[in-house]
Amino acid sequence: MNNHIDLFPRIPSHWCRKDTSKEYLEAHLNKEIMYRLYVEYCQEKQSKPVSKTVYKEAIIKKNIGFYHPRKDQCWCYNYKENNDEGKSTAKTKEEYELHIRRKNAADEQKKTDKKVAQEDKSIICANFDLEAVLNCPIFFAKPVFYKRKLAVFNLTVYEVASKQGYAFLWDETNGHRGSNEIATCVFKFISSLPRKKKQLRLYSDSCPGQNKNAIIACMLQYSLSKHDGLEIIQMNFLEPGHTHMECDSMHSTIEKASEYAKIYVPNDWENVLRLAKKKGSPYKVNRITYKEFLNFKSYKELKMPNVHKATDLTNLNWKNVKCLLFKKETPNSMFVKCEYWDEFKEIQTNLRRGRKSSTASTLGPTIYTSKIPINQKKYKDLMELCKSDVIKEEYHDFYENLPVSHNDEDDDESSDDEISLQAMREKMLSKRRK
Repeated sequence: MNNHIDLFPRIPSHWCRKDTSKEYLEAHLNKEIMYRLYVEYCQEKQSKPVSKTVYKEAIIKKNIGFYHPRKDQCWCYNYKENNDEGKSTAKTKEEYELHIRRKNAADEQKKTDKKVAQEDKSIICANFDLEAVLNCPIFFAKPVFYKRKLAVFNLTVYEVASKQGYAFLWDETNGHRGSNEIATCVFKFISSLPRKKKQLRLYSDSCPGQNKNAIIACMLQYSLSKHDGLEIIQMNFLEPGHTHMECDSMHSTIEKASEYAKIYVPNDWENVLRLAKKKGSPYKVNRITYKEFLNFKSYKELKMPNVHKATDLTNLNWKNVKCLLFKKETPNSMFVKCEYWDEFKEIQTNLRRGRKSSTASTLGPTIYTSKIPINQKKYKDLMELCKSDVIKEEYHDFYENLPVSHNDEDDDESSDDEISLQAMREKMLSKRRK
């Protein structure tokens, strides 16, 4: 029984690794599926299975879960729970009321920008988000459950007035999913906008590692300087826990389109994305390789090395930032709001202590010089799927030629959370079992 449970790849939760030792299995698994697979496992081993109750208790004792904490978790539930139990204080009530006020202010601003973009064709309103991790291979076959898979990442951008969706797709050998990768995708989107567009109003969640940071800010300033038409870019960060955006509908559409698909390699995901939308314009899919990811992190050190104080000498805490504003008429300034209802404060960029201001306006080399190797355990699992013909022979070359790390260590941080963030398809699997 324990040997069977240990067959399933698991990793600690990326977002709660400091707070819990709990381990998580792929989100499309549950105790019922695992027990059914266990019974088949016992039949193959010609052994008698334990009862379902005993098996489920063993999963609990091993501190294994199926729920993956969200990166953008709202604490409304915790507040309401504490309030019901009489544990709330005047301070927590005040914090909760401020949280709701921020949520309402962000929603109202987003509605206003959407309406303005629909009425004024020179204004673009768009939002973006990184979809939960996609996997290769993915289809209903028993051996696939027990093996590590190649991660595929997809950043979606949705233009609200035209209802046009964009998808930027890459696999883990071409890039990670940090701020450089996100910045490159958004830069590509901005660069594709027509010259007649004068303003861009962007929305995203408040994830600091990917969206709300100086690297993204630097990219926006650079994008504005390079676009022939845009005069203003405003970036708005939604209140954590209340970040529903139109691009989320793209994720659900892609999920539905992939329910019955057999996906062997990243190219299959590209085809799914192109055909996912049944009404209106299809999604514009951009496949990105390691050669295309720009090094905005290094560029930030050149152009925004010290963005910690506004011109009124107040400190800038990126955690509190709600809006960023860039104007072409003031190329060396960034304007910031730490509450949606505040006035913008100016922060001078392009200032280097002890040095003259740099006038460099071009990016340096791309961030990657070669593909990123996967770890040996994952490669071994993929090779086993090839040898057993679970992965069709026509795809063997792709997997055999993946770059592999020479380090014998288990998954590093970049791959530790590759499964913990994915919202893999419980609905898909339940349908296929019927």
